[in-house]
Amino acid sequence: MLAELARGYSRTLCVARTHGVHALPYILGLKFALWLDEFMRHLQRINESYNLCVGKISGAVGTYASFGEKGRLIELEVMKRLGLPPPVFSTQVVPRDLYAELISHLLLISCSCEKIATEIRNLHRTEIGEVMEGFGSRQVGSSTMPQKRNPILSERVCGIAKVLRGLIIPTLENIPLWHERDLTNSSSERVVFPEVFILLSEQLSLLRRILTSIVVDEEALKRNVNLTGGRIMAENIFLHLIRKGLGRREAHTLVSEISSRKGSFQENVLRDKALHKYLSEQEIKDILTPARYVGLAGEIIEEIIKRFHNLVSAT
Repeated sequence: MLAELARGYSRTLCVARTHGVHALPYILGLKFALWLDEFMRHLQRINESYNLCVGKISGAVGTYASFGEKGRLIELEVMKRLGLPPPVFSTQVVPRDLYAELISHLLLISCSCEKIATEIRNLHRTEIGEVMEGFGSRQVGSSTMPQKRNPILSERVCGIAKVLRGLIIPTLENIPLWHERDLTNSSSERVVFPEVFILLSEQLSLLRRILTSIVVDEEALKRNVNLTGGRIMAENIFLHLIRKGLGRREAHTLVSEISSRKGSFQENVLRDKALHKYLSEQEIKDILTPARYVGLAGEIIEEIIKRFHNLVSAT
């Protein structure tokens, strides 16, 4: 789904935000592509995590004393029949750092689910309105406010993430057991292990529903690109002035001062006499075109999608 959304919106202009503030022109498809790239890393970690799921039959303290000289061979044969990787050497129990690493990998997936859901929640806000959850014909946003269309699935994903993150604490605290084994890990693991898998499964299921029915308002995207009157192109003006010979500090001061003026940034730039010493009117108009200042966004999207298909083919 992320690959399809990335390619489907690979030419859709939007505005990037840093610190919640409009920054530069951006491509909507790149958001989806970067999420896809993140999940490809998760897939690689999960593939590597199979080696963390080991078993052991090495006796009461891990020395194979009760099995005799063939203890190690017996253990390897049993693990082979169970389909588990060759065991690490252990005490009475498998070292808990292995389980902590596995749980950490799973919680990273949970955090990425929350990251996507948080972005959708923010873009869903009334004053932004660029990307929204789908709204079913029988769905009710509020019992008293009929106009409401709330991002409830994304909120649910974020809520589950809070619970999941809390489960890493007992997992880490189970690593330092007494001597060759105690029982302090057992009761918490009976809760943590199933909860992590169940809740993460629910998160992924919710995220799939969200992405399947996601709604993109391209008019809102255009409106927000133009919301600051061209100020998102200030960096491009600034850099062109430097290339034309104006000092970096002077160029920054000039563009910052023009940006602080009321009214349209583009009109203020076109009227500024100091700036015209370095740039012609046509150059300024070209520089202030947002679609011309998205860098290598398109190439990045295609590269990520290509690597995704290669990864899928190899697994």
